Amino acid sequence: SKLKGKITPPPSREIAWRLVWGACLGQGGAIGNCPDTPDIRAVLDLGSQLGADIAFEKNTAAIFGPSVPFPQSPLSCSFSPLASRLALPLALFFGSLSVVKNFVLPASALAWLDYASQKSNFRVVKSKNEISISGPPGSDFVELFDRAGAFWAPGFIMAIPVSDSPAILLVDDFVCTHPAIKNSLEALSMLEITHTLQKEEGTLAITPSQAYPPRYADVPPDWKTGSYFLGALLLAGEGKVGLWDFSNQAEKEFWEILKPSNAVHPAD
Repeated sequence: SKLKGKITPPPSREIAWRLVWGACLGQGGAIGNCPDTPDIRAVLDLGSQLGADIAFEKNTAAIFGPSVPFPQSPLSCSFSPLASRLALPLALFFGSLSVVKNFVLPASALAWLDYASQKSNFRVVKSKNEISISGPPGSDFVELFDRAGAFWAPGFIMAIPVSDSPAILLVDDFVCTHPAIKNSLEALSMLEITHTLQKEEGTLAITPSQAYPPRYADVPPDWKTGSYFLGALLLAGEGKVGLWDFSNQAEKEFWEILKPSNAVHPAD
């Protein structure tokens, strides 16, 4: 039968965790329409370990942030890949020796830690369930190249503004154009964090010692999921997909491809 109807995609997990994490690191706020997933719960738990006061119910995360977090040791990542990629950069940039446990990281991300520790002069000791990390980096430059760089970049991008350590991230074309980086930089803009990306030079400079302001916002529907719905309707049906046209999610770029088509167009 022909597909027909109207559907609203779930809230964007990618936007949600960035807004939640910024609120946990900064002055708090309330993030509505927030997906209740294990990863989001793990990030909120990480924020609680930093000292944020958090209530999460009816898909709204109400957060009173610590403003200037200092990671307790050990930090537990609750076996969440997302919490793991956020906890380690934060622990690194706050200096002293920190222990991160209950992490889940791919082999390439763990290998990058060894490489980066040699290039940027910080100490990493890994065991089966714990990583001891001592920073901040002894160099002002941190290399984030290829897939491993794209994996770690969001954590570094969110951690550097609240640290006291200046750092310039060296990025290649793969990292510059990756949706995870575009969404992270959009989050910095939403959260009024000063940063400068020079694509030609391959540098991303983020000013340290900033403060994430209070943020009160609803998470928009996920354009990535919405693209599948739109594609299905375009191929085998007719109907509407509830998306926010003013969203700045990186995944929205697919809309530029569909605009010339008379079969897909904005609706109220």
